[in-house]
Amino acid sequence: MSVSLFLKASKIFENALDFTIVHHKVDSYVVDEFIAESGRWFSLLNDDDDDATRQIRLKLWNLRSSVLESLLDYNSNELKLKMNFQELHLISQCNPNLEERLKTLSGIVHFMLDNPENPKKEAVFRILNDSEDNGKGMAIVVSSSRMSVFQLNQQLIKDIKQLAPKCKLILNRRMLLENALSKIILPTGGRYCPFINELYFGYLSRRLDIVTYHKERVLRPERAPLPVGSISLSGMVQPTSVYEEHTDENEVRVDTWVQKQFWESIRGTTQNQLSSSLNEKDRSFYVKSRLILLAGGCKTFLQDDTKVIEISDLIEGRADIQKIGRKYPRRLVSQLREGDLIVLRTSGSGDYLQDVSKALMLKSGQNDLHETALAWKKMLRDGLETYGSELIASELAKKNFKLNSHKYIWMWTTDQVIRPQSIHMFYELIAVLDELNCSDEITEPLKMVDIWWKQMKEIIRFHMKAGQEIRNALLQRLGKMIRDNIIITDSCRLSLPDVDAGEMSIFRVTGVDSQTVDIPYYHTGAIVQAEALGFNG
Repeated sequence: MSVSLFLKASKIFENALDFTIVHHKVDSYVVDEFIAESGRWFSLLNDDDDDATRQIRLKLWNLRSSVLESLLDYNSNELKLKMNFQELHLISQCNPNLEERLKTLSGIVHFMLDNPENPKKEAVFRILNDSEDNGKGMAIVVSSSRMSVFQLNQQLIKDIKQLAPKCKLILNRRMLLENALSKIILPTGGRYCPFINELYFGYLSRRLDIVTYHKERVLRPERAPLPVGSISLSGMVQPTSVYEEHTDENEVRVDTWVQKQFWESIRGTTQNQLSSSLNEKDRSFYVKSRLILLAGGCKTFLQDDTKVIEISDLIEGRADIQKIGRKYPRRLVSQLREGDLIVLRTSGSGDYLQDVSKALMLKSGQNDLHETALAWKKMLRDGLETYGSELIASELAKKNFKLNSHKYIWMWTTDQVIRPQSIHMFYELIAVLDELNCSDEITEPLKMVDIWWKQMKEIIRFHMKAGQEIRNALLQRLGKMIRDNIIITDSCRLSLPDVDAGEMSIFRVTGVDSQTVDIPYYHTGAIVQAEALGFNG
């Protein structure tokens, strides 16, 4: 649980008076050679930005970050060092300028795989082993960022807890800000840490221990200047730094290139993939969506104005599961942040709520309800594909039913919006479709309006019941995870007890695009791997 505001303020004040930065340099000739060799690759590739060169640069960056940003041994399955190098090797063979470089890098990587002990892990473990009171007041930053994922597995977490049982794992900005600490260990140079400024200038610990390899670049942010005033700051205590910064112009240039290319490349690649796979049916219906990056190298587009289940407050102890009541832990997609934990569908097809409600219909003997009640949606889709949403909206406007956007009519073809807002609007919509001869398969559709409306009321009732079942099962499962002290670093499969539908998973958000893009509705919510981009996510 988070500390009290008074205790936290007092601790920050104490820390500010005696703040120290200690830089631990890890001796590893092979990793330093790895860093130097990857730097030679980047220099050789220059700033060429044709697609082939860009892919090599991204794969190389991915390989390097998997080594520098992790405490896992080099042969661990989670690190994927061998797989990352194989992918780089495959796309680099076609570049004759890289032939010698590829041989050298291959020798380094294979040496690391044959000698898998991670020296950075050993350095961090030495700090933990020297801690007092079982690591009380200590924390290790293991945060995911949009650029890379700090790799963990359950064995590593177990080893950390065995050395320092009271040491905390900082997974996101909120977990950092809610703690009052004496020492924080940052086992990277901080180049991609999303809360690097808070670590340096928030005085959230008395000491910041940075653990890096000799040639690993360290980012030390600059404090923003205070406004000019009449108060003298000459007596203000300055932090003590046992610290040596390694700066390499090529490293800086690579980081700048990666940061600049990141969102542009991921958007461009995704849209190219969509363009090649879409059929005409998909192209006609776009919705504003936001690209969400997930730990474990996954990505998904989520419709921007919808809500998703977000449970970080429950899992990380900021909210009491017993006090949730009837409230559903959900958050707008537009309000998601790095570090959030969201629940998404990972098996089965369609929407989880729809499948659970259909299962309930089947149990109650109304297995045809969904198909018969929503038969009119095929009429609507046919009309939209034939005449377009603008014409149908204008015909509705003539009948005094105006929409803010004619494109919204497409939402009525989905299970997300069961029906128009009133039976009067629904009647006029069916009348428009009938007048446009979109009702070939349904005779006298206007006579079906009242029947459809009553059936859709039943569907909504089943949806409410399904939502309650999902909520109860979800909270039951989360309660067990909390009692078992489960720590979710990247993702976790979630099978809900007694709920008849596919599997769900909990994902930690590692990046949220600041921009929305128009994506075909039926491609939103799909979780896909992001390896094609060359990023870990």
